Amino acid sequence: NRRRARERWGREPQPVSTNAPSPDELFLQKVTNLIEQHLDDAGFDVEALENALTMSRMQLYRKLKSLTNRSANEFIRLVRLKRARSLL
Repeated sequence: NRRRARERWGREPQPVSTNAPSPDELFLQKVTNLIEQHLDDAGFDVEALENALTMSRMQLYRKLKSLTNRSANEFIRLVRLKRARSLL
C-alpha cells in the first residue's frame, strides 16, 4: 500500500479515487489541502504544517518520506509548483 501511495503521490498530487481511501491517502489529501489553503502565505513552512497537523517534525518527516519519498519541504514545494503550473 505504501509503495503504491508513494508511486501515486510521487508523480503529482491529485484527488483520491472514489473507492474507500486508505488512512495514508487521507493523510496525504489533508496535507495537500492544507498547503493549497496557504499558497498565498509565503511564511507557511514545515513548522506551520506541523502545527496545523499537530505532529512533531520527525513524525511528519517520517510519514511523508515513507509515503512520497520526499521531505516535508520538498512536498510543500512540489504542491506549490504543481499549482503554479496549473495557473500558468
